Formats: sequence, structure tokens, C-alpha cells
Amino acid sequence: ELFWWLWRCLPQTTYQELGSVLSLMPAETRLPDASIWSHLSLTSAMAGALAGYDLTSEDIANNWPAKKPLSHPYIVSFTFSPIQELIKASRKIRDFWAGSWILHYLSASVSWKLAQQYGPDIFIYPSLYEQPLIDHWLLQTYPDFQTWIKQPKDKQLLTAGFPNVLVLVLPKDKVNGAMQLAKSKLLEEWNRISDLVFEELKARDWMPKLTQDSSTWEAWLKSQWQIYWTGIPVGKEGESLT
Repeated sequence: ELFWWLWRCLPQTTYQELGSVLSLMPAETRLPDASIWSHLSLTSAMAGALAGYDLTSEDIANNWPAKKPLSHPYIVSFTFSPIQELIKASRKIRDFWAGSWILHYLSASVSWKLAQQYGPDIFIYPSLYEQPLIDHWLLQTYPDFQTWIKQPKDKQLLTAGFPNVLVLVLPKDKVNGAMQLAKSKLLEEWNRISDLVFEELKARDWMPKLTQDSSTWEAWLKSQWQIYWTGIPVGKEGESLT
């Protein structure tokens, strides 16, 4: 909870305390177009990737990392498709919105799950900061954050914006587990949406002969998404970063 507060609420608190002075804070000196907050978030992600997620107080007391090897940070890309085929199947503006929002929701759900497990700072793209759905779920998890975060309005929650490509920084030994977690979360939410759609179809009596164990229904659900991921080391593995 403390880490989430520092990541999400500290910038808000700083702005409230300093006001316009905040705009005078230096940007990241090596990347002038990046804010100091983006720099600190990436620094945190790299530190976590180097330390790994098993660092203990005892390790630090024993002069870590001199007596414990560094982990190696990886840049990881996770994506799911097809996207264009889903969108172009729309026949009405409402269909375009619904298709886009479902894609947005699936990607946001995967991002939220990964952020809960590995921290929100791991995301290079997209940034989770001030994302309406992320803020909504964050307030559900930590209601006390309402002092610093406003509950997003319905229009904000219903606006699609998440991409189908996620780019993260992770320690090498967490890459495979994180990607399996992302895949299972995507399919879990997809099946949950399908259950809601099926209930709606039955309530409106649109397809009375359709059942959830129908081979057509199940085959469509299982074949909809192709999921890909890849990870590459930052620098050269086995050598210290410069």
C-alpha cells in the first residue's frame, strides 16, 4: 500500500504543496522530453529488476550486492491479436465503440494484474499513471486514497485507450511467470465477458438454441486470441551494465 501511495499519490501531494513550483522541477537530464516522475518510475523498475524480487534485509546488511549476484533486467513485450479483424467486423458506431472498449478492458485488466504482482513501475508502455480504470480499481483496493485520487467519471471509464501491446521491465527469472500470468488473466476476463454476453442473449431470446457448451460457441471463444510475448536482456547478459 505504501509503494502504491508513493507511485500514485506523491506527485499529487507534491503539486498540492508546491503548486506552480512543480512545473520548474527539472526533467530527466539525459532525456529532456521526459518528466522527473517518469525518470524515477523507470529507475525504480530497473532497481527492482537488478535486485530481483527476493532481496532481504539480511542481504542488504551483508553488503549486498558484493556477496550476492545481480539479477539481469529484461525488456519484455506482451501482445494479443487480432485487433483489426475485430474492429472492422463492426456495422454500427456502437459496435466500433464496444469492440474498442473490450480490447481496452482486456489490456487494462492484464496490466492491473501484473502491476499488483510486480509493481506499477514496471510498465514502460503504456504508463498506468492516471489511467481511469487503474485509478478505479486502485480506489476499490485502497479507499483511503480518495484524499488524493478522484473517482473517474463514467465517460472516462467508458473511453478506450489501452493498447494491445504492453512493454515492461522485469528481472530475468520473473519473465516467464509474468507472461503466463498475463495470458491467464486475459483468457479469464475474456471468458467472464463471454458469460455476460451469453446471459444477455438468453435474456433477449435472440438465440434460444445456443448453449454454452455448444462446439460453435466454445470453438469461437478459444480461437479468438493469439497471444505473443518476447523478452530481450538490457545490455549483454552476464556483463555489468554501463
